[in-house]
Amino acid sequence: MMLVDAVEIREVVVPFHAPFRSAGAELTERRLFLIRLGAGGAEGWGECGPIPGYGADTFAAARRSLKAAVVRILGRPVPDGLEFASDLDSVASPSARFALECALLDLAGHVSGFQVWKRLGGRRPRIPVGVVIPTGAAADVTGAAAAAAAAGYRRIKLKVTSPADLDLVKAIAASMENTDLAVDANGAFSRADLGSLEKIDDLGLCFVEQPFPPDDISTSAELAGRIETPICLDESITSAGVARRVLEAGAGSMIVVKPARLGGFGTSREVLHVAAAAGAGVWVGGMLESGIGRAAALAAATMPGITAPADLAPPRRLLATDLLRAPWSIRKSVVEMPPRDGLGIDVDLEAVEGLTVEVDNYGKTF
Repeated sequence: MMLVDAVEIREVVVPFHAPFRSAGAELTERRLFLIRLGAGGAEGWGECGPIPGYGADTFAAARRSLKAAVVRILGRPVPDGLEFASDLDSVASPSARFALECALLDLAGHVSGFQVWKRLGGRRPRIPVGVVIPTGAAADVTGAAAAAAAAGYRRIKLKVTSPADLDLVKAIAASMENTDLAVDANGAFSRADLGSLEKIDDLGLCFVEQPFPPDDISTSAELAGRIETPICLDESITSAGVARRVLEAGAGSMIVVKPARLGGFGTSREVLHVAAAAGAGVWVGGMLESGIGRAAALAAATMPGITAPADLAPPRRLLATDLLRAPWSIRKSVVEMPPRDGLGIDVDLEAVEGLTVEVDNYGKTF
């Protein structure tokens, strides 16, 4: 039986090519914790990165959770499946819990010789993906949308901050053919905007994401009753139970599954089951992660029950580096899962070292 004999918690800062703006925040760099586990020379990686202003999870909470969990990880047997997931339930930060789960699964895949996405029950090695365009000057947003369409992306999602942004969306929609267009408000709208939003059907969107604050389910349900455009909920979905309640309330007909926000693959699968039972659309979203975290999100996107393209375009569209030696294989907006064990990634240690702010080692050193 092989034991975890080395743990590394590494804080890195990865710059964006350009500031990423949404209703919740403006980011010029991505702060991340990378989790590296070792056992007999094999390694496993995970990534933890709460987004400021997005959800209740914080960087400080993630740091505390990761350091507290080390004593339970170091010296434990390397799992050969998913049975360890319940051991992580007491990890307070959802993003930290997911990062540890991913690192353990990645390590187990290398030790036992399996691919994580297949161990999760994934059924499709090729994942259709869409692209997210941050808010900004009209010319910048229009140009980015046109470039994404020219690159062949099947779905383009525009970040919006107020109903006034819908005029720009309308202009972009009029210039697009054979491209699904969506908008994401990140909860920036309010009940006072209901009248303006009733005209959203004129835009021909495939959905409007999280129009109202996460806890404002009643206003979302009211808007859903007034428009034909599907409402997709993201920040509102914090568990399978919550997903069931909001769908039963008619607050939306689509939901986003983000394993890092939900705290793991297990909860993500539970939410997928709830969505399937309700006949709701569902897709997997990203967290502005590097290639390490993106590998885990893509593994989730292979699972049964996904009905729409994922928001999981290659990280290098936004980040200066994806921390991997080889970029994701993407062709005609389809990402193909790599045929390697574990998460299928080859981490660029030199790039990671160059972006490291702080590192803590436990047990053996790498």
